[in-house]
Amino acid sequence: MKVKSQITPQIIAGAVTLLQPYIPELSPSSLVEALQTFGENSGRRHSKNVVIPPKGITPREAADILGCDVVTVRNYLRAGRLKGGKVGPRKWEVDPESVVALLPGAQEGRNA
Repeated sequence: MKVKSQITPQIIAGAVTLLQPYIPELSPSSLVEALQTFGENSGRRHSKNVVIPPKGITPREAADILGCDVVTVRNYLRAGRLKGGKVGPRKWEVDPESVVALLPGAQEGRNA
């Protein structure tokens, strides 16, 4: 896997937010370091399987990752652009895979 352009701080922050429940010691700097290490070892064959968290993320987390407002995320959920929905009377969850699919460049990565 090659990173075609520089990853913005907002993307790094969003990735850390998504991963911290599963890797509590993760910080933006440690994620960047891991990505750099991965890039250095990219000549090796890596599995294409990606572990997706079993639980959804909050609309706020999705909005932070996408760089939009929470209202937009809820509109995307209602319109079907994002997978997820209400999981309680006042709680929403968003499927992390569907958020990643909306990120710029996500379509390019699927065709590679």
